[in-house]
Formats: sequence, C-alpha cells, structure tokens
Amino acid sequence: MGLNFGMHSVTLIQVPDDPDGFLSADQLNWSIAATNAGRRAGRACWARRLAPALGARRLLLLIMPLYALGSLAVGLGDHFGWTLSGRVAMFVALGIPEGSVRGYMSEIVPPTAPCPLSALLSFMLYLGQVLVLAVAPLLRWQVLFIVVGVVPAALCLSGLLFLPNSAKWLLSRGHSEEEAVRSIQFFRGTQVDAAAEVLALVVVGQLMLAMGLNFGMHSVTLIQVPDDPDGFLSADQLNCALLSFMLYLGQVLVLAVAPLLRWQVLFIVVGVVPAALCLSGLLFLPNSAKWLLSRGHSEEEAVRSIQFFRGTQVDAAAEPGTWRPLLLASIQMVQFAWCGGATLLLITAFVLDPVQISLSEYQRATLPAAFAALVCVPGGIIIERYGRLPVLRLGGVLSAIGCAAVAAYFFLAAEPQERLGWIVLAGAGLTQVAFVGMLANVAFNYVTELLPNKTRTSGANIVLVVMNLSLFALLKMYPLIRDGIGLGGGFVIHSLVSLCQVFFATFCLKETKGLSLEQIQHLF
Repeated sequence: MGLNFGMHSVTLIQVPDDPDGFLSADQLNWSIAATNAGRRAGRACWARRLAPALGARRLLLLIMPLYALGSLAVGLGDHFGWTLSGRVAMFVALGIPEGSVRGYMSEIVPPTAPCPLSALLSFMLYLGQVLVLAVAPLLRWQVLFIVVGVVPAALCLSGLLFLPNSAKWLLSRGHSEEEAVRSIQFFRGTQVDAAAEVLALVVVGQLMLAMGLNFGMHSVTLIQVPDDPDGFLSADQLNCALLSFMLYLGQVLVLAVAPLLRWQVLFIVVGVVPAALCLSGLLFLPNSAKWLLSRGHSEEEAVRSIQFFRGTQVDAAAEPGTWRPLLLASIQMVQFAWCGGATLLLITAFVLDPVQISLSEYQRATLPAAFAALVCVPGGIIIERYGRLPVLRLGGVLSAIGCAAVAAYFFLAAEPQERLGWIVLAGAGLTQVAFVGMLANVAFNYVTELLPNKTRTSGANIVLVVMNLSLFALLKMYPLIRDGIGLGGGFVIHSLVSLCQVFFATFCLKETKGLSLEQIQHLF
C-alpha cells in the first residue's frame, strides 16, 4: 500500500512531462482519486462476504493475484481506461482484505504490545513510499507500476505459506481448541497462557417514560394554549418549547388524558407522577454493570446487576454492542483523513509544487514520507507509555499548528514566499509528526480495539470504507479547493479539523491503555 501511495506523487511528477503521455490532467486526477473508491468498493462489496468464511490468510492468498494483474493492466496499457481500471483493481485487491488483516493482527498480537506493532506496520507503509520515490527517477512510471504490483504480491504469497490462521477465527469456524492453542503459541511462544482472554460484562438500560410524557405535552399545548382564555404564551414562545422527535408511549398516554384536564393541571400530573414513580422504582434497581466495573466493583456484583435486569439464565458474557463504537471509530477516521497529514502524504507533489525551495520534485515528494518513516515507530512507543488520549490530543494540537503554518505561507505575497519556503517545510514536518507519530497510530488501534469480537472484522471494514470515502472526497475535491480558496484555504480547513480532533478525543473517547480487547469493549 505504501508503494501505491508513493505512485501518486510519481504520476503527478512524470505524467505531465511524458512525451508519450496519454493522460490529461483530469484523467490523472481521476486515476488517483479512484484508488480510494476502489478500496471502498473492495470492502463494501466483497469483504463482508469473503472475510468471515475464508479468514485473513486465505483471503490474501486469493486476492494477491488480482493485485498483480491490476498492476500489469496499468503498466502495459496505453489508454486511460486501462490505467483507471488497473489502479482500481489494485486497490480493490488491497481493500478486500484490509479490515480482515487488521483484525487478524489485533488477534495475534500480545495484549501488551498493540501500539508498537501498529507503529511498525505504519513504518512499512511509509518505507514503501520512500522506496518507490527513490527508484522513480530511474524508471518510467508504467514500468514502476509493474514492479510495485508483482514484487509485493510474490513476497506476500510466499510469506503466507508459513503463517497459521488466528485462534479466534479457528474457534469461530469449529476447529479444535488444540489447533487454536497452537496458533497462539506460534505467534507468542510456547510459554504463553492461551486461555488468558475472557469476555467481560456489559449492560445498557434507560427509562424514557417521563421524557415521552413531556414530548406528548408538545401536542397538548399546541391544541389547548391557543384557545386558552388565560393564555400567556405567544406562538413563538410555544414553538421554542418543541423538540424534534416523539416517544410514542408518552404521547399516547398524555393525549388520552388531555380532554379531562386543563393543560396546566396536566403539566403538574406529568411532572409529579413520573418523578414519584421514578424515585420509588430506583430504590429497587441496582447500578448498571458497566458503571460498577468502571468504579472498581467486583465482577460478581456486575453479574448480579445483569441478571437482575435480564434473568438468571442470561449469558453474562454476552457480546457488547457495536453501533456506538462503530460510530466513534468512523468519526475518528473522517477526522484522520481531513486533518492535513493525508494531503501531504498522498499528493505531496501537488501541494509542494508552488513552494519556493531549492529541492527537486522527487526530493520534495520524498521528504514527508521519509520523515513519517522516522517518527512512526517512536510514536508507537510513546503511545504505549503515555496512553492514547493524551497523545491524540497533543497530535491534534500539533497538526493544527503545522497546518496553520502551511496556510500562512500561501497567504503571503510573492516576494516573502521566495524567502520563507522553510515555513512550509517546518509546518509540513510538524504536521507529519502529529499525523504519523500520533494520530495514525491511535486511530488505527481504535479501529480494532473499540469493536466487539464478534463484529470486529465487519466493523473494521465499515470504518475503513468510511475512511476511504473521506480520502476519495479529499483527493477529488483538492483541485477544486485549490482553484476556489487556494492551498492556504485548504490548510485552514485542515487546521480546523485538527482542532475538532482535540475536542473529540477529550469528550467522546476513553483511555484504553493496558486493557485487553474485551475490557476495552465494556468502556463503550
């Protein structure tokens, strides 16, 4: 994948000057933007069907030949149709197994080392970008596409012959416990406790009757107040009290009683009666299992809470819910795509071309990827030491500052720009430190950490589809952004999104440092 990201910059540099070039500027833009659409299509159309049945290992064995064929279509074709279809096919092949592979990695990695491994994977991605840009001056872009397609596919296929499936996948498909234990011991050593992972507890419960009664009062007041001889509410004042949705049980109850009572008396009833019922009921209700566990209470007390609400026959180790962590992870990936670092990495040549610095096109395109490769592994170590949330907040702040510096350069007059090109490099460097060393490592860890075991693979695929849709929109819209509000305006947008990242990490996410996957799921 890193090699393919590097090819974005290679094509931006070589295609416009290619004497045999057959791609227009708009076709080149489509060939780059469509790659993320290909990744999205791979996950949306095939990943959910193939991944659960085949597992990550077998899925890769089937998909890598498609990836290599796509590279041959780009390398040997002499028409825009071949280039577009080949690049889309390559990224479809990368997209189909991506969620499964990330789920596979989270299952085979020891619980104490998810961030260092994630950082190592990020390092390989950025190393791929550096390698392809280092070789690019020596090879034509179509020849280079064949190399970045065939060589990685061959290496991947040969390596997969020696790797087993994950223990969780084996158990889910009815394989023996002995085979699952052998898988764990293959990755973690023979001394590992293969029975260490245990499902914990979760419960969600809410009482909404009182709110429903009050929402029903919206209709009562709309009916009675305009005709009330002692009315003191204007139409505008009445409208301000309305909310946007209804809870139907409360509405039915209050509307059934409304013809018998004056609206002000009815307000007293719907206030006092639900409050009395709620208070009397709360005397007999225990706290939720989630709250008990978060406050250090025993697991036995949490189990009793679940069994109180669901009966003694309930499976207290039931799988946690999916929608809330899925939504949080998806929002995180949208912010990740638009915080500025992805722009610098994916279309480096496009962004740095107008900057007045004494570097060649290839050197400009290589700098962000090389810098990313240097900071991603130390970033993973820092995250493991200080936790996800502090690093995520700091990353958002640094990314906002870096993007603001890049934006400031493009708002300067022509003469100062000739002397201050280093501002862009400093801002881009700071953005890369935040994006690669902090935001990327945490974001991709959250993709697998937040989702329940049962839906981790499909959930990860959905989250990555969201990310790739965001990247597709970013790449397709950036020429329009440049022509409309300039590159300075584009990086103002990135800076604002980075600040949103700080608030999102502060108010919506929770710390997962040192917790197993099962413990993390109970936080959300």
